[in-house]
Amino acid sequence: MSIVGFGDPFVRRDGASSFAEVTCVRESVTVRLSVLEEQVKADRRALELQAKEISRRLDELNHAHEKQVKDQQTYVSADKFDGYVANQDSWRSKVDTTLALLEGKSGGVGLARAALNQNIMLVIMGIGVLVALGVALYK
Repeated sequence: MSIVGFGDPFVRRDGASSFAEVTCVRESVTVRLSVLEEQVKADRRALELQAKEISRRLDELNHAHEKQVKDQQTYVSADKFDGYVANQDSWRSKVDTTLALLEGKSGGVGLARAALNQNIMLVIMGIGVLVALGVALYK
């Protein structure tokens, strides 16, 4: 029993085949095979080029990541900065309070000094008036 009609290119449906038909089919198969081999070679070259490009991009990403990590080490985190600002604000508040107390004390001392100087001037003027009166009376 012969298998006819199931894709055998060398056998016709009626079971007979000619040499010309067989030669033509062989050439067609050979050409198709060559085309497929070239397609496979081109696909392999494309895959190799694609693998090289992916490798290059991955290297660039790795270097960019390393640079980003290195740059990030130079930055201060928001939490640390907020803590620093709060510490500075607390220190500034204490300094302002201390300066206000010192200014009040020195202002108070300055006022007392001014009052004392004024009183001394009044006492000296009073002594001067008394001396002038005494001199005028004893003449």
